[in-house]
Amino acid sequence: MPRFQFRTDPDGLKLEVFVGVSRPFAAALMWAGVAVPPAWVATAEVDTGATITCVSAAVIAGLGLSVPVGRARNQTASAAVAVRLFEVGIGFPAGVTGGPPVVWRDELEVAEFATPLPGVDVLIGLDLLLSCRLTLDGPAGTFALEV
Repeated sequence: MPRFQFRTDPDGLKLEVFVGVSRPFAAALMWAGVAVPPAWVATAEVDTGATITCVSAAVIAGLGLSVPVGRARNQTASAAVAVRLFEVGIGFPAGVTGGPPVVWRDELEVAEFATPLPGVDVLIGLDLLLSCRLTLDGPAGTFALEV
């Protein structure tokens, strides 16, 4: 399992990820002769309280995704909210890996969060975290993901 190490941030466990269209959607676009939009490099935060990974409306729109694959109700700290679900690919950009980008999941259903979070475009939820090993070393100020 590839291991990626990061510094902790006073505001949380933040890291850079890339978010792109899912592999099946990219294949459909190419088959139709339509250019595949480039992946976005985004700031993510590990959120062990989130059951599903969430992506900002800005990133979803930037990928040209407008038709959701579904809808759901998410429970936030303050209320239950209706959300749109989209399928994306997510991984680690070259700046994180020190080499080529590494795909974590090429087909992942995510919830869109419409209310912007300052400095965060992706919340990494338990749907991804339960497929990897998360190690936090508070005294050293680091955390690692083995995916």
